[in-house]
Amino acid sequence: MCEVGVRLGGGRILQEIEKEFNFSPMKELLKVELGIPSFLEQKKELRFNKIRGFILPSPGEGKLIKLPKTFPNKLPFKNIYDCYQYAKIGNIYHGSHSSIEAISAISVEGKSTKVVTKQLLEIGKWIKDNTIYEEK
Repeated sequence: MCEVGVRLGGGRILQEIEKEFNFSPMKELLKVELGIPSFLEQKKELRFNKIRGFILPSPGEGKLIKLPKTFPNKLPFKNIYDCYQYAKIGNIYHGSHSSIEAISAISVEGKSTKVVTKQLLEIGKWIKDNTIYEEK
């Protein structure tokens, strides 16, 4: 997948880059704009150490009355290194109308694209199966 635009990446793209390469794309862009030497000018080649990915599970329809019991502090999956909860119990949701409307953001890492993809799909299903909305 490739995202092209006149802005830095959306979703969790900036956080994933920062975690993998240990620099902030926002700070480096600002340095370049200000004419200050940047990390990217010094580092000629960046190499991946791990494959990373994230999922932004979409909200359902209705009043949110239950999230998974161990969410977001202790999820029953390996290789999760970041989880942020956006949804709040009691809020009313109308599904997702854009790619960034989510109840949470969960980042995982693994040795291969196949492993990361499988885990992201499992996490998405687990959240959907364990989240309850009361109909409007």
